[in-house]
Amino acid sequence: MIAPNAEIIARLKAVHPDLPIIGFPKGAGAKLLAYARETGADAIGLDETVDPVWAHENLPNDLPLQGNLDPLALIAGGEALEQSVRHILQVLKIARIFSILVTAFYRTRPLNMLKSCLHL
Repeated sequence: MIAPNAEIIARLKAVHPDLPIIGFPKGAGAKLLAYARETGADAIGLDETVDPVWAHENLPNDLPLQGNLDPLALIAGGEALEQSVRHILQVLKIARIFSILVTAFYRTRPLNMLKSCLHL
């Protein structure tokens, strides 16, 4: 998983050196740290299986993180969604979730649910 992604990113950067690239290593588990270190991705998308405490403590502080929102919380909406968003923001200490959240909301949920999360 790491070598092919590193190759793709290197080829993209060779042609477009200023293009920010977000790696989405879904299900990477224990390989996430190596993926972040070795692929050259400018940011990492975290799937819902990644413990945000672990991510905050182990991934480089200057590496932007996205996601980590459980899709079931997104589907449930309401308090479950707000609690999930609050937890991610509290643990990661910065608002790194919203580009993924906006995409997910655009496809699945009413806009007023997104607005309620933006106020958290």
